[in-house]
Amino acid sequence: MRDILELEQERTHQLRTSEDIVNRAEQEDRILTDEEKAMIAACNKEAKLLADEIASREEDRRTKEQVKTLNEELRKPKQRQIAPEQPNSEPVNGRTGRIEMPGFVARYGKLKAFQGPNAERDAYISGNWIQAALFNNYRARQWCKANGIEIRNDLNEGTNTLGGNLVPEQFEAAIINLRETYGIFRRECPPIPMGRDTMIIPRRTGGVTAAFAGEGALPASSDPTWNQVQLTAKKLGALTKMSMELAEDAIINLADWLASEFAYAFSLKEDQCGFIGDGTSTYGGITGLLVVALQTAHSAGKVAAASPDNTFPEITSADLTKLMSVVPQYARPGAKWYCSQVAFDLVFSRLAAAAGGNTIQTISGAFSPAYLGYPIVTSQVFPAGPATDYNAAAMIAFGDLSKAATFGERRGITVSQTNDRYWDTDQIGLKATERIDITIHDMGDTTTAGPVAVLVGTT
Repeated sequence: MRDILELEQERTHQLRTSEDIVNRAEQEDRILTDEEKAMIAACNKEAKLLADEIASREEDRRTKEQVKTLNEELRKPKQRQIAPEQPNSEPVNGRTGRIEMPGFVARYGKLKAFQGPNAERDAYISGNWIQAALFNNYRARQWCKANGIEIRNDLNEGTNTLGGNLVPEQFEAAIINLRETYGIFRRECPPIPMGRDTMIIPRRTGGVTAAFAGEGALPASSDPTWNQVQLTAKKLGALTKMSMELAEDAIINLADWLASEFAYAFSLKEDQCGFIGDGTSTYGGITGLLVVALQTAHSAGKVAAASPDNTFPEITSADLTKLMSVVPQYARPGAKWYCSQVAFDLVFSRLAAAAGGNTIQTISGAFSPAYLGYPIVTSQVFPAGPATDYNAAAMIAFGDLSKAATFGERRGITVSQTNDRYWDTDQIGLKATERIDITIHDMGDTTTAGPVAVLVGTT
């Protein structure tokens, strides 16, 4: 008995035979003969019978598999049924199932790091964790234990004093949110997780090429080409001091202040590494986008402004459109302008105001951070001298940053403390670390610009 595959092949043969007869008649520009019509009818009838047989075989196969599955389930030993645990993303109290906050908790001023409807609760949770994990406060440790807040060390980094405690979800979320607010590079080039200290990412540099071939001849052979992008995790740390009184009295402000300080420190250094890093130890060996863009090997993406446009008040709309024109089409959907706040005011706002004409933006009294349909992203690590001569120096960038760079993150944030270093001033030393790497891998070459291009001043 023929199997399903053989039946499918026979059915395909019958249908193609009918098609060949029709195609031959059309090529010869004539009507079908009676013999051809009879042959087509026979082929179609056979194809219909084969289709019915295939359907019958498929139904038979499914029925047999269903019977086997049901019998296998019947033979399995029965297990005691346990009610599924109710999912809950936040720590819970053993008695009430919810985080319990006292009726009054000391707090000074408005929270900055913690936002949203649960801001005070998240800050209270984080503050208790800080007092328990970093200051070994007995009351706070008991509270964390009762509410399911885990206190554990980063085993890859050693002990509490040498390595650090892994921060809880609420505290790390506040730092990450602020880093994405403060930090441009992390926001525009979302980090990818690194499963090990050194990670190799394959990068496509070329594809298969189509070519015409003569009759009976094969087209020229071609293969896609690849190279590698390497990420090597580097430890980035921040050390700060805080008053003992703050650690003891204001638990909510303690978490808010600590999250703000570390978030700003990390985000600023990440931006400096990603944009202006010079490859030295100051930037963890990372070479930033504005430095790579000026290298001779990537000269196609280095756009010179018209002479003598070498300061921000001198940049014209023609300079900006010239910069846009070199960025390839594949980078346009995610393209943005990148500059300092000074450049935003002295270039984009100035050009928009000089353009004239009333729009919704001008009537509302505010200039939307966009120019020629592309968003403007400001970062103060970009050149920001109002009257500085930027001859042959990068002033403004345009393109899709996520296609030019890769941001790798090996480990999240850990925090540790010391009571000894600042003992004489009655302060505590707090240290936070993360492990990251940034590499700029696509900036074009000497003939074709990459996904990001830069505008340089010209005297």
